[in-house]
Amino acid sequence: MTNIIINSDLTKKIFSFLEIANSLKFLDSSIFETIDKYKENNDIDFNNYYLEYISGLPKLDFKTVVKISREIYKVYDKEQDFDNILEKLVSNYCISNGSLNPNDDNCITKAHESRVLLSGTYYDVVLLCHEIGHKLRYNNFTSNTDIMDDFFFETPSIILELAANDYLRNNYGVDIKADQLRNDHVLSIKRNNSIDRNIFLTIIEILKKEKLNTVNLYNALTKNQEIMEYLCLQNHSIEECLAEVFLNYSYDIGYILGSHVNSSDNKVDLLNMYLKYKDNGINMPFTISESMIKSAFIPFRYTK
Repeated sequence: MTNIIINSDLTKKIFSFLEIANSLKFLDSSIFETIDKYKENNDIDFNNYYLEYISGLPKLDFKTVVKISREIYKVYDKEQDFDNILEKLVSNYCISNGSLNPNDDNCITKAHESRVLLSGTYYDVVLLCHEIGHKLRYNNFTSNTDIMDDFFFETPSIILELAANDYLRNNYGVDIKADQLRNDHVLSIKRNNSIDRNIFLTIIEILKKEKLNTVNLYNALTKNQEIMEYLCLQNHSIEECLAEVFLNYSYDIGYILGSHVNSSDNKVDLLNMYLKYKDNGINMPFTISESMIKSAFIPFRYTK
């Protein structure tokens, strides 16, 4: 009787996962292996490295930060979105001055899209472009209905952050090397062995055979006792496990695609495409070429 209940629960979780996983059949499963092939981890303690980097940048007032950031969003035909999002952030007191002390509650390392912590430097242009990028949605669509939201989570933000770095250099003569900083950050992110990753790898193996369905996923998951025990806990789901791994890769994906988009002539269309993919998923074969992945990781090597 116990086994029947456990199997029934697992089946329900598989159905729940497959409802938002339609995009996976269009996703080239070799992307992750290729990223890991070319990503050579550094040994940077990134939080401390980031604070040291910020402390050496020239100062810039918030009014000018907003002016320059809006100019960057205009390049992507998103200045109206920028204005609307910024107004909401300001009116909800979501933007404030941050600290460079890692022990402070308002240390800039604790910033996120709903708590923008300013450093008072030129990096605030990059930061604002990044965090407002998290608020962008294609046609203002705001509900997450596909697992690709996690896959592309950082992509729009990093596209705009890298655009900010280039714009500051090309239009204001200020090179803060934020692209190099992001490269160092991405290379500092390590893959940890975990139950989430084991479930992810199980699904990837099924995807390689182009046979992701209820029966095949059920059979694959039940072969691993540790996975079975984990998923039979009430608060654990397959989609959350996959989302956790996708989020771990999202900075890699964002950096690779962001580097590509900002060197492209059709950057506006590409940003709109990735925003649409975030919410609605993908409905045609999607891959990232090995050459694109390789070229993204090569430009800078460990700067520490």
